[in-house]
Amino acid sequence: MKIRFLFLVFFLQVAYLSEVKSSGHLAASDYDIIMGNARQVEWSTISSASAMDQNVNSYMASMDTLTVGKVGSWSDIDYSSTLQQPWLPLYHLNRVKLMATAYTYCRSSYFGNDRLFTRISQSLDYWYIRDPRSTNWWYQQVASPQRIGIILILMRLGGQQLPSTLETNLLNRMTSIGGDPAVWTGANKLDIAIHWLYRACLTQNHSVLSTAVQQGYSTIAVATAEGLQCDNSYLQHGPQFYTGGYGLSFGLSGARIALDTKGSTYAMSKSMQNVFLDFMRDSYFPITRGLYLMYNSTGRGLSRPGALVSPNVNVPTQIPLAQMMRQLDVLHSSEYDTIIERLSGSKSADYGMKTRFMHYWRGDYTLYYSPAYNFDIRCSSNRTYRCESGNGENLKGYFLSDGGYGLFTRGDEYLDVFPVWDWARIPGTTAPHKTNVPKPTDWGTCGTSYFSGGLSNASVGVTVYQMNNNESGIATEANKSWFVFGNEIVCLGASINSAAVEEVNTTINQCLLRGDVIVHSNSTETLPTKGSSKLSISKVNWVYHDNVGYVFPKTANINLSTQTLTGNWNQINSPYDLVSTKDVFNLWLNHGVKPTNAGYSYILVPGKSLDEIRNYDVSNIQILQNSASIQAVQNKKTNLLGIVFYKPGTFIYKGLKITVSGSCILLLSNSDSGYVHGWIADPTQSKSELVLLYNSPKLTSQKKLILKLPAGSFAGSTSQFKIRLN
Repeated sequence: MKIRFLFLVFFLQVAYLSEVKSSGHLAASDYDIIMGNARQVEWSTISSASAMDQNVNSYMASMDTLTVGKVGSWSDIDYSSTLQQPWLPLYHLNRVKLMATAYTYCRSSYFGNDRLFTRISQSLDYWYIRDPRSTNWWYQQVASPQRIGIILILMRLGGQQLPSTLETNLLNRMTSIGGDPAVWTGANKLDIAIHWLYRACLTQNHSVLSTAVQQGYSTIAVATAEGLQCDNSYLQHGPQFYTGGYGLSFGLSGARIALDTKGSTYAMSKSMQNVFLDFMRDSYFPITRGLYLMYNSTGRGLSRPGALVSPNVNVPTQIPLAQMMRQLDVLHSSEYDTIIERLSGSKSADYGMKTRFMHYWRGDYTLYYSPAYNFDIRCSSNRTYRCESGNGENLKGYFLSDGGYGLFTRGDEYLDVFPVWDWARIPGTTAPHKTNVPKPTDWGTCGTSYFSGGLSNASVGVTVYQMNNNESGIATEANKSWFVFGNEIVCLGASINSAAVEEVNTTINQCLLRGDVIVHSNSTETLPTKGSSKLSISKVNWVYHDNVGYVFPKTANINLSTQTLTGNWNQINSPYDLVSTKDVFNLWLNHGVKPTNAGYSYILVPGKSLDEIRNYDVSNIQILQNSASIQAVQNKKTNLLGIVFYKPGTFIYKGLKITVSGSCILLLSNSDSGYVHGWIADPTQSKSELVLLYNSPKLTSQKKLILKLPAGSFAGSTSQFKIRLN
């Protein structure tokens, strides 16, 4: 009888795998449809059955099967741990889940294996009796019940059935510790709804099923508070950008609930699917470069070892997520194939990459990606939260939200550099060099800037951050802007003033040291000795390191460090006691102690060879103004002009005269012609309209434009306008 049953299971699975379907109906009820889908989602994300079987073999061999009171446990897991993060007992359920997957997967050598069934049963029995708990609510209310739910759903299909008492005990435990989705928001609500969905099907409880779907689906909609936003960013813990942190949880659970309910009367609507799919394609996956997440997108999670590759049972979480998305978003399946090849490392980081510039006005976050490189900027304002601390994590990340940026060509430039980072020199920031960096507020707090935002024409754009921070002895202000023109990023700073007792620095980059550093100054190239703690070099034209050129249009006095540094993760994430040693490249500008009206200008030129930087034509970039009131840059090659007005004023250059009635960002294409294409944005998000007066030698008369600006949730987004000769 068992052989006949296993043959039926094998036949159904092979039919699914060969036809690439995502729903298998073992019975004509919603419960069975959803459980059948859930199993097939698990099977469909297996990249290698042999690799899975090797892990299962290892888990079976190392499991305790003899010691009284420990049968079903593993000696390398501390079940007494109550840590907030990482909570090691969860590894137990991760292993059991993989074992249950192998037991029910027709292409596994352990399919229907009696010995494996016994080990699964023993491990679940041990888990229930031992009942490990973390002080972090998430493990009880999300991680553990989700895993128990899918394990029980998988095992319902096995050749042998788990003892009914054991299954009932585990279901009751899911109920008692699993929380209520109604009291949570965003990704947390959706995560809890997922295991309510599993429990509803296992117990055939219509009320629980309806609640699970209703609560879960309520998160897959544009929100004005936490959750998915109209600009396709993801906010959690208040108005705090979290696309790469909680956005990952949202993506995983959103894909699960869509695939699990497919073909049932609870299936996700097409319009809701489109909202979810747009977020995943246009926002979530673009924050990866190669195998890695961009650290600015992950929130406090960047302080966890290996966080940028997000490991989960020995494979990156992003890969099974992309595999699920490929099933869900069939029209874009080839795009997900490309993503999976990049995430797996089988193709280079630039493979299939498109080019796009996006500013997320709801989260004060900028993202640019292209075949050559990825670049992002994290800011904060009086409308958005700074990057948080919490659960003892991200203890030194205070300055991340003061214009911290990441620059990636391969994707691993910052991989696990954080325990040895100088956290007062975060790339892109202008800050006093404090020995004791302020700890971020637990769960986030608003920034202090009233002028923070960006402008995008989809291909290129401008981001601005007017820093005015008087917290914790920082006492520093600066007008900072970034003109992202594609081949280069022009970085300007003006009106840098500080009353802090420490010297104030603008950090150009701080990343892993890879290969030689070449410095061009006084018409000479030099190769600084590795291990230098601080080199001060004057009249520098450019610096080259690891596929990136750092170009100084007017030459600069730079500071450079190329040390091997050692640090402990517990300095930034208290639960982790792990020493790390890294070679670090650190390049910065020193504005001195208590600077007055200081400034800077430099150009990032990523994705280039040393010879390309040697021959880089800096004259294509013209910095037309860098003052307290206006920052303006022209790209002669693309005929683009970007202007930041920090207050109402007039910009004049070679017969071009532009007057605006209020602070704003402008981007103009072909400003020297009789047909000008323009884009405008309001970083204060407070204006309903702006008056723009435009004079140019190509126009017969002054043009007056009354530009209506977006309102409500779209305040701060980009508007377009055109000026014609006639």
